[in-house]
Amino acid sequence: MYDKGIHGLPYQAWPVGDERIDKIKRQGDSGFCTHSSILFLTWHRPYLAVFEAILKDAIDFVANQFTAEEGRDNAFIDWARPGLPVFPEEATDSDKARVVIPESLRKEYPNLQKRSDGTVDIPNPLFSYKFQPNAGSQFQVQGLKTTTRYQPSGVSTERTPADQKADLLKEITPYTRDVNRELPVEANLRERVVYLLKSYELFAQVSHNQWDPEAKPSLDGRPSQSVGLGFGSLEDIHNTLHVLIGGQGRDQLGRSRTGHMSKVPISAFDPIFWLHHTNIDRLVSIWEGLRSNPKDPKGWVTTKKSVRGSWVTEANGTEGLSTNLAPFYKDASNFWTSDDVRETTTFGYAYPETKSWNFNSPADYRKAIYQQLEKLYPTGSLATMIVANNAGDTKPEETLRTRAKRLARVTAAEPPSTAITALSIAKAVSSTAAESPILEALPPVEVPNVQVPDEKSLSNLTKDKTYLEWLVNIKAVKHTLNGEYLVHVFLGRVPPEEATCLYAVSPYHVGTFSPLGQDGDTACSKCKQDQAAGMEITGQIPLTIALAERYFANELESLSEDHVIAYLQKNLHWEVVDSSGERLQGQRSAVDGLLVGVVSNKVTLPDRIGDFARYSENVTVYPEITTKEDGSGGRAEGTGVIEDNKYF
Repeated sequence: MYDKGIHGLPYQAWPVGDERIDKIKRQGDSGFCTHSSILFLTWHRPYLAVFEAILKDAIDFVANQFTAEEGRDNAFIDWARPGLPVFPEEATDSDKARVVIPESLRKEYPNLQKRSDGTVDIPNPLFSYKFQPNAGSQFQVQGLKTTTRYQPSGVSTERTPADQKADLLKEITPYTRDVNRELPVEANLRERVVYLLKSYELFAQVSHNQWDPEAKPSLDGRPSQSVGLGFGSLEDIHNTLHVLIGGQGRDQLGRSRTGHMSKVPISAFDPIFWLHHTNIDRLVSIWEGLRSNPKDPKGWVTTKKSVRGSWVTEANGTEGLSTNLAPFYKDASNFWTSDDVRETTTFGYAYPETKSWNFNSPADYRKAIYQQLEKLYPTGSLATMIVANNAGDTKPEETLRTRAKRLARVTAAEPPSTAITALSIAKAVSSTAAESPILEALPPVEVPNVQVPDEKSLSNLTKDKTYLEWLVNIKAVKHTLNGEYLVHVFLGRVPPEEATCLYAVSPYHVGTFSPLGQDGDTACSKCKQDQAAGMEITGQIPLTIALAERYFANELESLSEDHVIAYLQKNLHWEVVDSSGERLQGQRSAVDGLLVGVVSNKVTLPDRIGDFARYSENVTVYPEITTKEDGSGGRAEGTGVIEDNKYF
């Protein structure tokens, strides 16, 4: 449990008895993890290296058990290939893994049945982690002896994937591969990632989600503010994934659901945590490579005030390049620092996109990464789709037409238009989904006959090679409502019949903001200080591709400023779900400090595929979108931005 416990519980020195670790302790039971800190990304890099070292020892041990005749080469899994949903089947679909095991280790598993192809089934190490017998109840969810995901309240027995699916599909859960991939979960995540990678220039913005009250807006014609200002961040996206994987919300039986990944102190015990954080590490490596000036000091960790402090930082002290990334030792007497870990090659690895040594110059390397992003995420930004369409590639427009048709079908179906309606229609029109108990559980639906107008085209969405990216910016107190609330952004009203557990596949859902905070009973001193200080965090949900889908569905005349403003005034909605999974209908102001606003960012398209789109340094604020029609205040119980607080 060594490497997992560093991240949260049991909030003690690691390693126990290390004199230097004890000596540098600054706060009470603070723990080491650096959420909502400029060190968030850099601290996790040596943490991953510790895990990799432990994993490598295990791999070497097993590999050395194979004889030359048995062979030592096996296939690898390309986690980044296009088409994968949020949850890889290798980590979620089975509690058994089919592997080849060397004869020398068979004695440790005497009951394994060997198949004719030489494989055996073992407990899937990516599906769950079984706690040691002496592990305390504080590591468990619902009293289970293993890690879990979307565990329903009141169910305290271990469940196989078959049990989970049978249970979940009584209420219909979106997290299944049985319905075809035309209905992705939280598809907006790709757009969020691409916007950050391409448009954010400062590490202090892209790295973490803590609001900086000293950031000043810069004006440019119509009142506008400096792009980003920390609203979006890799930590913001990271938080959403934690909750999507672990679970939060209520199912149709009224039971709240949760899991280890949704709870920071115990999240690292779920094996998928390591896949998730490796991808976050990959994304920051890609972001670095995309910067035009790789030596710019603002392109990495800068000095920032630490409101809460940590094991190594005083409250109201500072954190920066030279702050110790404890408890990770660089050598016998020194800890790693952010300055030390800037290059992944320091730890002997790189990602498929970040092999910089293959290029003659930083400029060539930067362009190669950009071109790889265009291929890997062809629908990750409207800019990519329009440029490809202009070059004769019909796939981007076909994708938008398919999504628009799906939306139009759900909208035209018999009400209520819920996630179950969308799932049932996806099943009815799918030519690839195999029969299964899950699909049989979906109610029948009459699929409306809808058409996407032929005159709708991507080429109509730009003017003078420019268009506007539309973004929802969110700010709130991190630890209010036990730190486990969610803010869901929709383009369309949410039917009251919709189970909050299914919001992520609602036909009107765009994206989710999650604070990933903790409640007042936490043993983490730094989190308690955050709570006392009322620390605010931010998030950002792009709307542009969702708006383009609605243009093709004939709900929106164009993406011009006037048309989008009018559409969002009527159709933009946000809902809050609390830690028990309840929708706070009419009570959104219960989230302390919650403010939701809309901005746009002007994008200039390149002439050719693979060249860089240019994002304006400023964004324009639209308080009229989130102000009540009568002007009496902010929409949604005053949580909408108005003229007086548009620079929130």
